[in-house]
Amino acid sequence: MASATLLANCGGSRSDSPPPPIRVGVPIVLTMAPFYLALERAYFRDEGLVVEPEEVQFAGNQAQLMAAGRLDAGFMSMSPALLSAVSRGAALRVVCGREYISSTCRMTGEIAGRIASFPAG
Repeated sequence: MASATLLANCGGSRSDSPPPPIRVGVPIVLTMAPFYLALERAYFRDEGLVVEPEEVQFAGNQAQLMAAGRLDAGFMSMSPALLSAVSRGAALRVVCGREYISSTCRMTGEIAGRIASFPAG
């Protein structure tokens, strides 16, 4: 009986109200297919996240959209737009980096987010 009570209380003080949505800028490129697959398979929802993708034509615009509060996070490469926004005081941070190197091409990508949207990191 005690173990059933402990299991029933696992999860702490989780609220029944949904969390605020996370607006994510997503460039229209084939490499974003895994993101859409995770969305379709409800991986984000299973983790208690409400993710709203916003398609962006040009990845460089995401830095300005995040700085203006219209996006919470975005997938982008290190760009002059991102560096310019940060140098002008925008509260943006690169939170994850990935790099793929092949003999024919070098591609890098980062995930950036607004500090106001993720105050606890």
